[in-house]
Amino acid sequence: MENWVTEMKELLQAKTVHFSEQERENIEYSYLSNLLQKLAKEVIISDEELQSKVGFVIREIPVKTDGKSPKYRTKHLNEISNLQTYVDKKFGFIRKGKYKSRYMALGMSLGWVVFLPVGVALGNIALGIGIGLPIGLAAGIIYGNYLDSKAEKEHKVL
Repeated sequence: MENWVTEMKELLQAKTVHFSEQERENIEYSYLSNLLQKLAKEVIISDEELQSKVGFVIREIPVKTDGKSPKYRTKHLNEISNLQTYVDKKFGFIRKGKYKSRYMALGMSLGWVVFLPVGVALGNIALGIGIGLPIGLAAGIIYGNYLDSKAEKEHKVL
């Protein structure tokens, strides 16, 4: 098991050595690196399915050649997302900022839905939407940050 983790760390490092910070972000480099660290420390108990998913994602990382940006394939980006979902459901570890992005969008959508009737009652629909979106956005960010910090305190963030 430890040999596999070491091999995957080396492969991840070798494939991303010439990547810019944005390119590393695109392939969730920090998530994969932190996941491998948790596996090495045996915080996450590995099984064959997890090893298979992690190995596939790391092996499929595109190689950057001649200073050109790497060619990302949709299938590979989907596999990264599937890996994150699998780790979240099976082990309870989430990616950084998961709740903030989720609740920000939810807050925006609920904000205009709640304040639209207020705008209609006042005779100005745009006012209801104009007030509802920022209030919903702020509420979603605040609640999402709360959940993210809670997960951080429980050491459940990769």
